[in-house]
Amino acid sequence: MRLTAEHLVEALKLRHMNDFALDQVKTGPTWYSTGTGILDFWAMKKSWTDPQTVGYEIKVDRSDFLADQKWMNYLPFCSYFYFVCAPGVCDKSEIPEQCGLLVSSQTGSRLYQKKKAHYRKIEAEDLEMVFRYILMSRVRVRDEYAFDRGGDAKAFLEAKTERKAMGTRVSRKIGALVEQRVADIEEESRRIKAENEDLTKFKEALDSLGIPLGSFRWQAEQRVKRVLNFFEDHEFQQVVRRIKKARDETRGAAEVVDALVERYSQEHGNASEGSSSRTSSQHSE
Repeated sequence: MRLTAEHLVEALKLRHMNDFALDQVKTGPTWYSTGTGILDFWAMKKSWTDPQTVGYEIKVDRSDFLADQKWMNYLPFCSYFYFVCAPGVCDKSEIPEQCGLLVSSQTGSRLYQKKKAHYRKIEAEDLEMVFRYILMSRVRVRDEYAFDRGGDAKAFLEAKTERKAMGTRVSRKIGALVEQRVADIEEESRRIKAENEDLTKFKEALDSLGIPLGSFRWQAEQRVKRVLNFFEDHEFQQVVRRIKKARDETRGAAEVVDALVERYSQEHGNASEGSSSRTSSQHSE
């Protein structure tokens, strides 16, 4: 990837994203005076007490770096002055003593400081020249409340209407969410209240039986153990065997009764059939 000056300008914008920064900044009226030029990039720290400025000269070609002699004209306008170079353009030993060096990554997305620039005190009249250029050529003062132009007034009113509509939509959405949340909380409160009432009734029932709620679990465990011990008791097992024996005897008696009933039914049925036969014969004669 071949780096261009635009790549390094974008990297410098990121470096000074919280400062006032511009590219291609004139140091004076270049159209009639000599000794002035155009800084590739210039930034000022936002401070009332010490508004330090940083100037940058961008180089992406070594021949351009070696041929440059105008960088010295930029020093009076910069608290710090840096060369910003693509990889391989120069070595920090070739950088003048009062200047610093930033070298970009291969992609140009990051800048690495290889040499720190020396601090310079700027004269107010020199800094004023840069400010004049910025105010006259780079800054546009615009009053959004002045409706001298129809386009500005229309854009302002449209933006105001859109902000109002957005506020209405957001407030309705928030209101609906709050109402739903309140309804959920009320429903949860009713459920908890009903559960508390049930627990109160349960506690009252336990109290009426002389079972304190605090020891209910322990008492329940003890009662279950006593029931299990009772089932394992020898006397209980004897009772179970006697019940089973009585059940078997009752079952045997029932079988005898069933057999007698069946036998009686068969004999009674045969006798009835014989009587019917004799009667029929007498009628025939």
